[in-house]
Amino acid sequence: RWRLSHGGMNGSARPVMANGLVYLTTGHPAKLLAVRPDALHGEVRDAVAWQAAKGVPTRPSLLAAGDLLFMVSDGGIASCLDAKSGKPHWSERLDGEFSASPVLAGGHVYFCSQVGKTFVVKADPAYTPVAENRLDGGFMASPAVAGDELFLRTKTHLYAIGKK
Repeated sequence: RWRLSHGGMNGSARPVMANGLVYLTTGHPAKLLAVRPDALHGEVRDAVAWQAAKGVPTRPSLLAAGDLLFMVSDGGIASCLDAKSGKPHWSERLDGEFSASPVLAGGHVYFCSQVGKTFVVKADPAYTPVAENRLDGGFMASPAVAGDELFLRTKTHLYAIGKK
């Protein structure tokens, strides 16, 4: 057992583990911490590998994809960081507010806004938009991926999107 005092609670966004680190976001003001779980036996300052404060979400969870960490702030700033160092690769403003967490499917990251827009970008260190779509109802729930299908639940409908 171990404990890390980080100065705030974020009950919405879940922690994510990848690359030997636990990535978590704190409450207000939001911070992103990359924590070495094996270092928590010593000093807390040794446990935090890196931290970031720009564009950090309080509601959407983080998405780890290999050496990349994707996130979208509540206000619509989508970012990609180097998961090992925290170095920003890109940061782009998307239209709308966000509660849904981004998901990875088919080499693409899907960001779904509260007004119903889905922004699709390549899961790369360079910002490469692929598509933008809109569904009625708006998104509060995070998308789900099962097999070759993407499930999107708006406030009014459930959609299954896949190849025929």
